[in-house]
Amino acid sequence: MKTSGGSGIARKTEFVGKGKVSRLRELRIRLYVDISEYAERVEAFFEAVTSDYDFYRGAPSYSPLHHEKLTGQVKLLAPQYLQDAWREFRVSEDMITFELMEGDPSHNPSGRAYLDTDAPYVVLARAKLVKLEDALRIAINDLGAEGQYV
Repeated sequence: MKTSGGSGIARKTEFVGKGKVSRLRELRIRLYVDISEYAERVEAFFEAVTSDYDFYRGAPSYSPLHHEKLTGQVKLLAPQYLQDAWREFRVSEDMITFELMEGDPSHNPSGRAYLDTDAPYVVLARAKLVKLEDALRIAINDLGAEGQYV
C-alpha cells in the first residue's frame, strides 16, 4: 500500500484493522457453526438414550469436534451470554453422561430407554440445549457486518 504524507499511516492501519476485524468475524461464525454441529450430535445422543425404539438409529456418529477445544474458543471469541449458555449446556451434558455411567444400575438397552425422559437431569439437559440454541441465534444476529457485536 503506497501512501503519501502522514495520512498514509492512518489509512494503512485502517486497512489492517478491517482485515483483522473480518478475520475475527470469520472465526466467530465458524465457532458458532461448530457449536451448533456439536449440539446437534448431543441432541441425537439425548434422543438415543431416552428413546424406547430408536436407540441405534438415533445414536450420534463420531464427532471430530471436542468440547474442550470448543470451550477454549468460546472463552476467547464468544460474548458472555453465549459463554454462560455453553457452560450450562456442558454441565448438563456431563450430568447425563454421569447418570449413564455411574447412576442407577437398572439403565439398560433391553427393549427400553436407558434414561427416563422426565428424569430431572434429562429435562434440565433439554432446557440447556434450547438455551444454547437461542444464544447461538442471538450471537449470529448480533454479529455486525464488521465483526463487532452491536
